[in-house]
Amino acid sequence: MNFEELKCFQKVYQLKSMNRAAKELFLTAQGVGRIINKLENELNARFFVRSVKGMEPTRSAEILYEHSQELLDKFSIINAAIQQENERENKLTLHCARGSLNALSFDGLAHFIEDHKEIEISWSEMPNDEVKNSIYMRQANAGLVIGKTNLEDVDEVFIARRETKVLIYEGHPLYMKEVITPADLANERIVILNQKYQIFHEFNHYCEQNNISPKIVGLTEDSHLLYKLCQSGQGLGIILDFSVDAFDMKKLKMIPLETPIYWDVYLIYPHSNELLQQVEWLENYLLSCNKKR
Repeated sequence: MNFEELKCFQKVYQLKSMNRAAKELFLTAQGVGRIINKLENELNARFFVRSVKGMEPTRSAEILYEHSQELLDKFSIINAAIQQENERENKLTLHCARGSLNALSFDGLAHFIEDHKEIEISWSEMPNDEVKNSIYMRQANAGLVIGKTNLEDVDEVFIARRETKVLIYEGHPLYMKEVITPADLANERIVILNQKYQIFHEFNHYCEQNNISPKIVGLTEDSHLLYKLCQSGQGLGIILDFSVDAFDMKKLKMIPLETPIYWDVYLIYPHSNELLQQVEWLENYLLSCNKKR
């Protein structure tokens, strides 16, 4: 039994479907089935029974599920402790929510890396919740996230605020408006970054709060494609104010929402971080860069 197998079991238990679990885990249904069979053989138990409602968990599955998150947390903490023990003291690992570096200033991070060649710095992008979890589990020295976390034993520092706006093409009835209301968006066609990006979840929350149901006709991971879709009249773009800096805005307008959706970027790190000095240098650097924006 390993970390990935337990995560797979959890997903099947939660969704009551091997096919849906496979889709979310980017596996095949056959692969998920093999993992469940392996766990059943290891523990000499049957975990799921097929029914018209899906994969119904047995009592054995309920017992494993009750303890599975505790096991996963322990696996992660042990692995992180071993990795940190093996790493040199001058290595800094930064995990970033998708889009957070663009929201700040990637040049700022690049300059920080250049100015601190004595530190071996590595960074990677991932979904917002994964960054939070990686810092909580001590899998990285610091992270950039969207929104406050309020995680136990994790320090967080506000770095910068960005604002969600609506990208509208010339000729659309809303093109001449100064601000966009929720009612304006109620029946509009929308293009937006996909579920891997926090803006997607923030916008859906905004729609729920305002009881509107715009039609999302385009989901992408590419801001340039979103821009092109909007430019060609496929829909209105839900974007962040910095995301069109490099684009030609001829015949396009970026209009604020009447009730703003803010994108607050925080630097987070474990309270007992052994590399606190390096993280403080990074914090000061990011704060300095973003005061100028």
